[in-house]
Amino acid sequence: MELNKEKARFLMKSLRYLMHPVNCKIITLLEKERELEIKNIATLLNLPKPTVSQYLVDMKNGKILITKRINRKLNYSINPFFLDEFKMCVENCVSIEPVIK
Repeated sequence: MELNKEKARFLMKSLRYLMHPVNCKIITLLEKERELEIKNIATLLNLPKPTVSQYLVDMKNGKILITKRINRKLNYSINPFFLDEFKMCVENCVSIEPVIK
């Protein structure tokens, strides 16, 4: 089975986000809580809001997270498309037999 280049790039980009400890903590929180606003994430991680905001915007730009505005609050959650694509890419990578030349 061959992993196409687009899926491989997606997987590598996703892993770059997941390698950072703060991003991992944010994703773990969002897996548990489903949806949180910046203030809550900053409080739970004991980090300043501007710092958390930078990580959230970066992951949103990378299509890892999505936002939903409720009144004046912006809530973040994990992009379900990201989860599906990431899982599929990982499964494909695991099923690929290594080629040794």
